[in-house]
Amino acid sequence: MTHPFRRLPMGWQCYNASDPGDTYSNWDYGETTMNKDGVYRISNTHNMLVVVGCNTLGFTASKRTEGGTATHTYYTGCMSYCNNSASAQDGLCHGVGCCHVNIPPGLTHNFFNFREYDHSAMMDYSPCDYAFLVDRNN
Repeated sequence: MTHPFRRLPMGWQCYNASDPGDTYSNWDYGETTMNKDGVYRISNTHNMLVVVGCNTLGFTASKRTEGGTATHTYYTGCMSYCNNSASAQDGLCHGVGCCHVNIPPGLTHNFFNFREYDHSAMMDYSPCDYAFLVDRNN
């Protein structure tokens, strides 16, 4: 059985070269909404969240659908770190320059977000961070 493929937005943030140490306490920085109206379910068996960048915490969350006082049903994400341009390895995504995490079932009303960290020492090799869903089989 083939599954239809819908291209979803990619979350990203790039640091200001004149002040890469500038960080924000706001957890909404770099927010990218996908599936805003909750029309599509994102398959947890066919997809995973990937975060690319150095000194980067990327995450996704699902808006609360029923009950509770929290604004979201869950948060899930991963942290990627590299201390120099040579530490990340091509083809590997194990937390050094890239990380990935499974996503829970029944996703709707999702978005990507980042937590900002000082990028002063990384601007020459990691000026931007990215988060996106990928087909886990490709």
